[in-house]
Amino acid sequence: MRQGAAFWFVVIIALAMAVVVVGGGWWLANQMGVVDLRGDPDMEVTMSASSATVAAGGSVTYTVNYANTGESPAGSVTLTVTLPQGATVGEVVPGAACSTSGSTVACRLGTQSEGRNGMVTVAATVPSTAAAGATLEARAEIETSTTRDIKSAESVTDNNSASATVTVQ
Repeated sequence: MRQGAAFWFVVIIALAMAVVVVGGGWWLANQMGVVDLRGDPDMEVTMSASSATVAAGGSVTYTVNYANTGESPAGSVTLTVTLPQGATVGEVVPGAACSTSGSTVACRLGTQSEGRNGMVTVAATVPSTAAAGATLEARAEIETSTTRDIKSAESVTDNNSASATVTVQ
């Protein structure tokens, strides 16, 4: 091989690797043994209630906001909203990705790329037997797991849960 041809061969291989790594083909790059230099994903969640007070038997809507503020995608993201004991789940938006079991709503959000955010709202009816003055707490938790094409697991988890309280009038 001539000296010039060897140079261009190396340049072409280097460009191909750059396309694989920079172009978003992280799964292929990982399979080839290329080190992923991006930071970890960081899913965070916040939660609020539509009102600070509610009558026994009344309704309240919980809004859960989530975001991946990290530097790489978060794989297999699941958001779980647990309502106060005895509360009844009403409408969940978006409902397609969510399922309900008792007073718990589980939403499978899939892979969340870096910078992506979203919102889930859960309407709930407070038990008619709730005592006046009682504080009812709902909780939201978000979890990730490593998948075949996403090797990074979350390293910051102290922002993966939130709660909102309402007081029964």
